[in-house]
Amino acid sequence: LSMQIIFGYYLGQAAMRVQREQGYWQEDIGSKYNEKPTWIYNGFGFVIILMLIIFGFSTYHINKAEKVTGYPEKLEHYLKASLFFTALDKYEAVGAYHFLSMLKAMPVNEEGLEQRKQVEAYALLAVNIAIEKMPLEKWNYINKAEILQSTQSNYFEVNKLYIKALEIDPYLLEERYHYAQFLTKIGQNKQALEVLRDGWGLLYK
Repeated sequence: LSMQIIFGYYLGQAAMRVQREQGYWQEDIGSKYNEKPTWIYNGFGFVIILMLIIFGFSTYHINKAEKVTGYPEKLEHYLKASLFFTALDKYEAVGAYHFLSMLKAMPVNEEGLEQRKQVEAYALLAVNIAIEKMPLEKWNYINKAEILQSTQSNYFEVNKLYIKALEIDPYLLEERYHYAQFLTKIGQNKQALEVLRDGWGLLYK
């Protein structure tokens, strides 16, 4: 659509120029005295065309990102889509999920410890930026909770993240189950039952 509008604009300009050269284009002489500076209209037209190009570029990459299944590819398309529209910055959330998947697949041993720490750092950096940009996106909090659990530390922060995600969307039944498992692991059995009961209440009310 953007390219069609641009093509139509320049086609009209070319037709007007040809008509002027052949003497078919007659301008009102009296209007020359009242006409406003043409640079205002030209500048406005340029801005509109530029915005259409940028919007078309971002929309194209968003659509591509939604269609591809590979996370590195999806991440790249979201990055390109957000070059001009920072509100479209989904690529950190996708990156955090990708790094989380890598962490889950990595063995916990001395040989790969340094690489694991590096992936953990990248994952936390990505998810923190994602939370800052999209504070109402529940999956960002779930992802961060799982990343922190993979480091086997900061259980208090993990607890807060699950609570925040369930505040945004109480109907995350599968995540309630994972949260209850986490609470059981740290000895909070009573709270784990309450989390599950709340979920059952929502499901069967």
